[in-house]
Order: sequence, then structure tokens, then C-alpha cells
Amino acid sequence: MVFLAALCGAKTLIQTEGGSITAKCSFTFSGSGKCVCRDPCENGDVLIETEAAEAQKGRYSIRYTEGTFPASSTVLYVNISRLIQSDSGRYWCGLKRRFMTDSRQEVFNFMIFNFTTRIFNDYFHLILITKLLIYASVY
Repeated sequence: MVFLAALCGAKTLIQTEGGSITAKCSFTFSGSGKCVCRDPCENGDVLIETEAAEAQKGRYSIRYTEGTFPASSTVLYVNISRLIQSDSGRYWCGLKRRFMTDSRQEVFNFMIFNFTTRIFNDYFHLILITKLLIYASVY
């Protein structure tokens, strides 16, 4: 179950533990180097840094699709698999460029929940109560 919402200009992606999640980072211009990091994006926070179009490091992977300005955007897809609650947080995507300034943008926030988290329990209880009310009104 994935929900999208706006939060400070960045997307917030919500997913449950054990699943996987993919975020889309769009750029106007292409870049040779690709980077994904977790805030605050210091040395130990870099998850993937490569010049390849596709890369994987542990549970993290990226896929790069170069666009043609102005017809289509350049996109860097970021995937995290086998999610755990500590994956929750703010992430950044970046492109390194040879003849232009590098581009880094805050693109997504991840919120990871386990099934015992109250928000999901409340949601499932609401569905169950709604179904029971519909069933009771039919009979």
C-alpha cells in the first residue's frame, strides 16, 4: 500500500516493512554522474554514486533515463527493497555535470510502517466497520 502526498515540496512515500519502494527524481538536463544519498548527505550517507545508467548496492538500486530537453525530462529512479522502519527519512538525488553546475534536489521522504503501527490499524478498522455497516444495511 503506497500513498503519495506533498510535504515541503518533496514527495512523501509511505510503505510497509518488508516491501519495496521506488521514487522518481526528475531533472531538466542530463548528467554523467548519478548520486543518491540520505539527509544530511555527508560521506557516510551516500547510498549510490556511479556514472553507470543502472547500479545496485545492497538493498538500493538506481535506473537512469536520459531525456531530451525540452521534449522529455531526465529521470533517476531510486528503489529500496526489503524495507525496514529505519529506512524512514529524507533522501536526495543528484546529477554531476561536466559543463554545467551539478544539480541536487530533495526529492522524497520515506515513511516506513510495520503492520502493528496505529495508522494502519485505524485504516483497516475503518474498512472493516464500513463493510459491516454496508452488510447490516443490506440485511
